[in-house]
Amino acid sequence: MNNRKTQVAPSFKKSVGAGFQSLVGAKGRTFFVLEIKTPTQKYKPGQKFTYTSDYVELGRSPKAALNFTPESVYVSRRHAAIQKEGNDYVIRNLSQTNPTLVNGQPVADQWKLQNGDEIQLAMEGPKIGFNTPPNNTAKSLPLSIRLQAFRQEVLRPFKTALLIMVVFLTTSIGAGGYFTYSFYNENEALKKQLFSFQDNLTDLETYNQKLEKEVSISQEQADKVRKENKIAKKEMQNMQKQVQDYSKLISNQKNKLAEISAKQAELEASLVKDISRVELVNMYQDDVYLIKMLGVTVEADLPPSILAYVNNLCASIQGTGTGFLLDDGRFVTARHVSHPWLYGNPDSQYILTADGVVHNPTYLANLIEKTISGAKVYANLEAVSPSGKVIKLTSKDFKINRESIVLKESYDQIFEEKVMSGFSMHSGSSDWAVTAPQKEKGKIKMGESMSKSLKAGEKIMILGYPRATELNDLDNIKISFSESNVAQPGLDKNGYIQISNVGTDQGNSGGPCFVVRDGKAYAVGIVSSGSTSPTTSITFVMLTPTGNIK
Repeated sequence: MNNRKTQVAPSFKKSVGAGFQSLVGAKGRTFFVLEIKTPTQKYKPGQKFTYTSDYVELGRSPKAALNFTPESVYVSRRHAAIQKEGNDYVIRNLSQTNPTLVNGQPVADQWKLQNGDEIQLAMEGPKIGFNTPPNNTAKSLPLSIRLQAFRQEVLRPFKTALLIMVVFLTTSIGAGGYFTYSFYNENEALKKQLFSFQDNLTDLETYNQKLEKEVSISQEQADKVRKENKIAKKEMQNMQKQVQDYSKLISNQKNKLAEISAKQAELEASLVKDISRVELVNMYQDDVYLIKMLGVTVEADLPPSILAYVNNLCASIQGTGTGFLLDDGRFVTARHVSHPWLYGNPDSQYILTADGVVHNPTYLANLIEKTISGAKVYANLEAVSPSGKVIKLTSKDFKINRESIVLKESYDQIFEEKVMSGFSMHSGSSDWAVTAPQKEKGKIKMGESMSKSLKAGEKIMILGYPRATELNDLDNIKISFSESNVAQPGLDKNGYIQISNVGTDQGNSGGPCFVVRDGKAYAVGIVSSGSTSPTTSITFVMLTPTGNIK
């Protein structure tokens, strides 16, 4: 681009003439928009200003079309000018001390501007965006915006000159004379411009009518805005009420959280000292017994041959379980360990053996106990500790809960008559068995009161003898330790403590389950049964609360 002089004085003819032509929407008039990019004391980012003149100055001078306050120390009074050349706009640097930059590059003399260019006044001065919309004809702008542009581009920079011109014209017309007045050596141009003003009076009247129409439309828009503001105000009041309600809710939640935190702190304080698995096993392993079932005996008023047949079958009822000795001498296990025939399936009356089809022994023992008056059925049990201590017991030594035993009538094909058998439903209130105090006492303490109010996630430690029947030497036993957590707070719908399965198995039934409080272990549960969720395939172990033992 050709070099031009750096200092360019604003042209009264070019600014005023172009301003009036743009005001009336003359053909060929265009506009551009300057957008503030960085904050100053006077302007905020995002503010946009529309210009229709052919010459616009930027600086701290009050006469500048885009002027900055004295606090903008990096901006010169006449810093830069944007001038129209043909169909293009160029920017010129007017400052002798501070540079003008376009897209970060200093402008030596002038620079052709493109839509989207970023102008910066000095290295540390404000940044301004230059934009030319696709349809940037002045006629496309509303009259109100053209009037505003005329005011800031023509009236403010040249208000003194215009005032002098008006006074001069008034005096000249009153005297009836005409003479030439030179202002900035542009006398001839000024006369032509005055004639142009007269030619445009008719257009101004037309635009005045258009302005009145736009004002009418603006009034309708104002009414619409007021209506929308009224609706928005009501919505704001509703939102404020919702915020107040949410604030109350949050406050309540904070209070609840504080209560939970206090309870958690209380719980943590009660668990000041934990007990390791080694300590638990060392403390109580000699009080946790492997229970061997040595068959079931039936005493009933039956013919000797039938009684012998029954006892021969019931002698095959064998298995293992776990029991434990309390500090008061009572021996505890699960009811299905001490009385296994109560859990026989009344619909499974027969089993197939090498000798053919015979009665299911658990069903037969159940049947005789319920149908023959005075009949006694009991299991012969032997409880052995790891140290070799032995306790001989029978089912008759245990107190159990018989409330959950359900009677069922069925037809026995061998006896060829209807019979009444009883079977037990598993529940947390019934699967326990306890003896009277033994001569020897253990060290295990029961936690009856805490057994029904355990917290979800509390650690449970279990001792017992899972799958002991698979051991080759039942006389050389070793206790097993397993650990789990309470799956849900309190008790489930069947009255059990529910924990996730961590390795308990057949033979663990009847074993003690401990929690630690204040550095001491308490038996809160008895291993009862297991179940698998059909939806999650997660296996849970059910513990009978020790608080249910009566």
